[in-house]
Amino acid sequence: MSDLRTIYIEEMRGRVDQLRLSLALSGAIDQKARAAALYDAHLQAHTIKGTSEQLGYTEAAALGAAMSGALEKARADNKLLKAVQSNIERGCNAMIAWLEADLGATRPLVIAAAAFSVGGLRQGATQP
Repeated sequence: MSDLRTIYIEEMRGRVDQLRLSLALSGAIDQKARAAALYDAHLQAHTIKGTSEQLGYTEAAALGAAMSGALEKARADNKLLKAVQSNIERGCNAMIAWLEADLGATRPLVIAAAAFSVGGLRQGATQP
């Protein structure tokens, strides 16, 4: 495995862990803490997108973009945020599975990204 690939895998594992932590903290009652946690979750997803895109991992970049965009849209809507949180957890699981499979089959990433369709989230759907 090349050094760049190893670094990417470790970096993405860290980003996914931080995204999960920030998402968990987004349930804070304090508005400032909630806003900061949502911002950090958005930043982590956006970084997953950008890094993956730069290295040519198109499906991982699409998943990062979907998570980032969904978080942006859900900031002020608690009902939408709950659907987004569920989909992000699925996205994180897909990302970790892909990383652990040494960047193997990307279909789970594509399915996880598809779960973020705005229409599906508006209807409260959490499955792709």
